Amino acid sequence: KGHTLIVPKAPCPDIESIDAPMAAAVLMAAKKITKALRKVYGYDGIILHEVNGEKAQDVMQFHMHVYGTLPPGAGHFYRSLPQDPAEKKAVLASIAQELSTAVADIG
Repeated sequence: KGHTLIVPKAPCPDIESIDAPMAAAVLMAAKKITKALRKVYGYDGIILHEVNGEKAQDVMQFHMHVYGTLPPGAGHFYRSLPQDPAEKKAVLASIAQELSTAVADIG
């Protein structure tokens, strides 16, 4: 739960193209999301994940994944989502609201 993507609004295909202010903004956003994930879900570890290049990226836009570690043997969250589109949308909206509130509280 809480797997978050940070995507800059400005076009930027990969890390080699990112400028210093944008890189700093992405890292500061990751810091806030990390705190929110720990607060909301109690994760012991947080993973920051970013890939580059046509062979590694499905979308040629710089983005960073921020997500918590899974306990040993845990299944991936997306597999436990309801199959009904309306139910799935409600679950994801609830997660988004929880994290938005936590990030706002962090400042």
